[in-house]
Amino acid sequence: PLLFTLATALVLSGGVSGGIEKFNKLVMPLLLVVLAVLVFATLALPGAMDGVRFLTHVDWSGLNFDLVLSALGQCFFSLSLGMSVMVTYGSYLSRQENLVSNVWVICLIDTAVAFLSGFIVVPAIFATPGAEMGGGGSFTFTALTGVFASMPGGVYVGLLFYLLLLFAALTSSISLLEAIVSYLTEEWHVGRGKAIWCTSILIFFVGAVYTISYGGEQAAFPLYLLWFDRHGFYSVTIAEYIELLADRLAIPLAAL
Repeated sequence: PLLFTLATALVLSGGVSGGIEKFNKLVMPLLLVVLAVLVFATLALPGAMDGVRFLTHVDWSGLNFDLVLSALGQCFFSLSLGMSVMVTYGSYLSRQENLVSNVWVICLIDTAVAFLSGFIVVPAIFATPGAEMGGGGSFTFTALTGVFASMPGGVYVGLLFYLLLLFAALTSSISLLEAIVSYLTEEWHVGRGKAIWCTSILIFFVGAVYTISYGGEQAAFPLYLLWFDRHGFYSVTIAEYIELLADRLAIPLAAL
């Protein structure tokens, strides 16, 4: 959490054009290149086409309220809706920009990247004996590492995948922190440097608590809180609580 938060703060310290814009101009094309390499590498694996058929087959019987809620939360998070990010970046645009066309381009590219990511993960699972489908961070950092370890050349594919994940996470954290910094500087007249570093320190401590509570019973600090759904109340770790609170409640409600 410390290194990640520090990297985010350093990019923001360069300002909007000098920091964020330069970082994204370098990272975004690199992300697409890595994504394309991973798609071709994964689809070349024996059995990967079974994963493609699974991914492109629609099973309407699996459609339920929980699935729609999860998809809604993911969509809102992916497009940074309900977090003031789009509002903040929109305020930096000139009046000559066409917001409607920009929205369509952003949504189409976001959806395309999501599909490409699916064509990496799902075929890789089908190409790996014993691997099972899952979701969330536990799947990404536990089950998926086993998938990469058991496939030919998986060390290099896995390295590229997690590098891609790191860059994607950095672009998201930069955008999220910029929204907070912009609010503090414009509404509360706090200096940009002070706003960045004070907010980063607070975020670091929240991130540290999230990290040490991650992993359920195997977590370094498995503190539990109550959560609820249509089946009733149940206990979750702080890490799970933060994920559920953001994805399923706070982001959709804030956006609405």
